[in-house]
Amino acid sequence: MRYLLKIKKHGKFIYTSHHDTNRAIEYTLRRLNCPMKFSKGYHPIPSFSFSPPIPLGYMVKELYIAVDTIKNFDFSNFNKKSPKGLTLMDAKIVDDKYTPVNEIKGYYITAYLSKNMYEKLLKINPEFSNLKAFKNKKNIFVIEYYRDIKNFHNILKDLKYEEYQREFVYLICKKTLLKNN
Repeated sequence: MRYLLKIKKHGKFIYTSHHDTNRAIEYTLRRLNCPMKFSKGYHPIPSFSFSPPIPLGYMVKELYIAVDTIKNFDFSNFNKKSPKGLTLMDAKIVDDKYTPVNEIKGYYITAYLSKNMYEKLLKINPEFSNLKAFKNKKNIFVIEYYRDIKNFHNILKDLKYEEYQREFVYLICKKTLLKNN
């Protein structure tokens, strides 16, 4: 039986790598005594399928993980056992061949940038000058855009680490677009 878990990654957990996030989810499922299916061989590992990695520093509202179980399982206590910053939003049964990596088409992203970072981003990457941007009530520039999974661009790579640490930069993957939607 395969379950599709929709998880929100937020707070300080956004600075946790894809691999470490996957391990945290695995440990949470072990604490829940989830009857996971394991691979065969000398070093059995749980049978999971993860969505593609999202760069560090992005809050992710829809991170998908497919978990194979031996029998039905109730994931309602997931949030009580998970680390702060990982929240289960939904769990549903899917087809045994379902894999998130093959079903995700892209992401809708919202970037919140200080004026300095916004202007710097436009100079470095002219692609962003074609996107609609507006200032919110707190004088923060907001850019909303879509990124195909094959063409995911990390804004933080355009900006130098030292610079965006002193300025305001906040990135959110607001929605994951699935191929069947």
